[in-house]
Amino acid sequence: MSVVFHGPNAPTNLEWQRYVTQAAASDARDKRVIILSRGGSPDGPQRQLLMTALRGRPSPVALLTDKVLARAAIAAMSLFNPSMKAFPTTGLKDASEFLGLSPSERERVAQLLVVLEKEVTEATVAEAPKRTETR
Repeated sequence: MSVVFHGPNAPTNLEWQRYVTQAAASDARDKRVIILSRGGSPDGPQRQLLMTALRGRPSPVALLTDKVLARAAIAAMSLFNPSMKAFPTTGLKDASEFLGLSPSERERVAQLLVVLEKEVTEATVAEAPKRTETR
């Protein structure tokens, strides 16, 4: 299973390439993916790169986001891939049930999402340009 966190910005091509490499190499028996997005998401070419790497094999995906447009897009895509579903960010329990996670997996996912969000948030703040005052 993969646990993914997107901050407010789209992933860079380098970040996405790392994810695609890991996803393609992961255990083929458990391709479940849970994603928490705070607004960022891969662009079209990045999504195509992932599909190519996975050879078009659909994976069960639960997306947690408060972006209505993103949830609507997933709902539309689920017509072709019913193993995809979007939930509000408060819907971790429902997303876990959708993916068939065990209680221990649910706990681990919740912990990982907290850690990933903290890491991304700290990295974003660290990279923010310093403001200078001029008069």
